[in-house]
Amino acid sequence: MALRQHFQQMLADVERRLADEGGLVERAVDDSCRSLLTRDAGLAGKVVEGDRYLDLMEVELERLCLDTLALQQPMASDLRFLAGALKINSDLERMGDLACNVAKQTWRITAEPVPEFAQPFQELADAVRSMVRRSVDALLRRDAALARDVWREDAGVDERFRGMLDLCMRLMKSGRTGVEDATIYVAAVRNMERIGDHATNIAEDVVFIVEGRIVRHNAEARIAPPSPDGV
Repeated sequence: MALRQHFQQMLADVERRLADEGGLVERAVDDSCRSLLTRDAGLAGKVVEGDRYLDLMEVELERLCLDTLALQQPMASDLRFLAGALKINSDLERMGDLACNVAKQTWRITAEPVPEFAQPFQELADAVRSMVRRSVDALLRRDAALARDVWREDAGVDERFRGMLDLCMRLMKSGRTGVEDATIYVAAVRNMERIGDHATNIAEDVVFIVEGRIVRHNAEARIAPPSPDGV
């Protein structure tokens, strides 16, 4: 009994650390967006420093997951959770890197972003931050339906991304912004869109944890819950 309790504590620790990482990533997305739009170098530095801490958390959590797998030899849903946690941990760390990339553009941009870019970029960041939060919530709740909602949200983020690429080109051609800053706009938008992709990866892993189905590269399985007979 004591061994089982210890195992459950280890699983709970993994879950808590994933939740903590998710919270840090969500904050990094928000702070990186604000730092760029306001040219706040100090806030950008805060995001970069926070990414170093997230890197350390990722390594420690990976070690915990591997130790748990080696020492406890879990089966069934517990094994799926730990396998999924390893991948989710990696996705969260990568999200932090991408938010850090956005923040670093703050140190390169030559002028405060024009309003035509600032508003849709803020909306893109808000949509991505929502995907991060909801993907982690889906994990904590073991909610495959919520995970599928996150996957659907990614289509909207992709549409915003494409629209903003066109916008950046128009701003540059019209002279509303210089070539260097337009390049920075594009880099920031692309990094935000990639964060949304990683949130989608987490949603896919949640479906695997809950249902035992690998839905990656399978659009139908992403959308549809399993039938009563498990197919």
